[in-house]
Amino acid sequence: MFKKILLATIAVVSLAGAAHAQTTSIDAVCARPDLTPPQQIMCSTPRLRANGQRNLIALLQLASKLNPADQAELVRRVQARGREHAIYCRVDPDRPAQLPISKATEGCLAGWQDWTYAETQRALALINQLQAGQAVAGI
Repeated sequence: MFKKILLATIAVVSLAGAAHAQTTSIDAVCARPDLTPPQQIMCSTPRLRANGQRNLIALLQLASKLNPADQAELVRRVQARGREHAIYCRVDPDRPAQLPISKATEGCLAGWQDWTYAETQRALALINQLQAGQAVAGI
């Protein structure tokens, strides 16, 4: 299940599609020869790459705190939102990437990466609060 979450997380960070990497490094993902168009775009700028690495680590932390059913739901939502974000920023996840991307596209994608990171941090905080409350109740 963890591998499936890792793959889905990389997909979100990469903006769409399932990545087949077994690593938590965006550099390793970007070195692959079979990147999808959104992955190519994410790998094309230092800003998007750095945000992708940050988000990957945060999403893996979140996934590690969830039960299998919630992990499956996270996978589903991450994949769907990644596709929506790409389309919103005028990246067609089904067409070959047109590089270099414009500053406007980069800014749009980076904004969604920031949003994803903030939502992930909010979810982690809520889980930590719930776990702390359960620990106190068990004393």
